Amino acid sequence: MQPRVSIITVVYNDTTHIIETMESVIHQTYPHIEYILIDGASSDGTTQSIESKIASLASITHRCESKDSLYLEAQLDSNPHFRFKFLSERDSGIYDAMNKGIDLATGEWCNFMNCGDRFFSSQSVSELFSAYEAYLASGGGGH
Repeated sequence: MQPRVSIITVVYNDTTHIIETMESVIHQTYPHIEYILIDGASSDGTTQSIESKIASLASITHRCESKDSLYLEAQLDSNPHFRFKFLSERDSGIYDAMNKGIDLATGEWCNFMNCGDRFFSSQSVSELFSAYEAYLASGGGGH
């Protein structure tokens, strides 16, 4: 079984770039991805853009909403191994938001994708793990 990768994106007020970053992660060919989005309670529509994108591609399996917070989990309809976790609430800056993402992560590996970042190709994560498996098979990584 391939390891799960937790990909974490933190964002605050960036509707211009969040969807392109999400698309880059969603279109990865690597099947075992947990995509965690942490929004700092954006006021420009970012929260709604993220929620709408997730709802258009995935089945929401858990939702918890209060006056100051929104949290949801969802499973990508086209891949049962791809999961979303989305938290929108005020934070104390980028490092607080990153730590919230780490706290939600269940993958064996974590990758931070800043809002506006994109993977080089849709095979980037798959190619990384193929190279890693080849390295281990060659005796690399031994102690």
